[in-house]
Amino acid sequence: MTRRGITLLEVLLALILVALLAVPVFEMFSTSRKMTAGGQERLLASSLASSYVAALTGVAAEALSEAGPAKDSELQGPLTLRALGVAPCPAGFSRTASLLNLAADPAVAPMWQVTVTVEWTGAVSGAPLSFTLQRLF
Repeated sequence: MTRRGITLLEVLLALILVALLAVPVFEMFSTSRKMTAGGQERLLASSLASSYVAALTGVAAEALSEAGPAKDSELQGPLTLRALGVAPCPAGFSRTASLLNLAADPAVAPMWQVTVTVEWTGAVSGAPLSFTLQRLF
């Protein structure tokens, strides 16, 4: 008499095989989630820096003056967020800006170097991270 059906040993082997294949797939999802979160953070930092620089390039060169590295709340005059129409940083992010006149001779038209650094703590890694943008205008 022949037996039809699956033995318990065959079922256990199939379950083990499925479990062994599922572990790398779940690790791939976890890694993908971490990379996506890190990419979103870097994209936000880039946007925070570039929006400040873009707004600053619209200010008349005569209205600008040198400013050392200063956080958003420490900026004054035409460099303030309100004057530039730039949104403040969200919680967990901080932006520092500096403005330097590279023209050695005051008679020469100024050439400004703006440096904006955005710092935050990575949500996934927990490590301090930063993004720096420099532009001449």
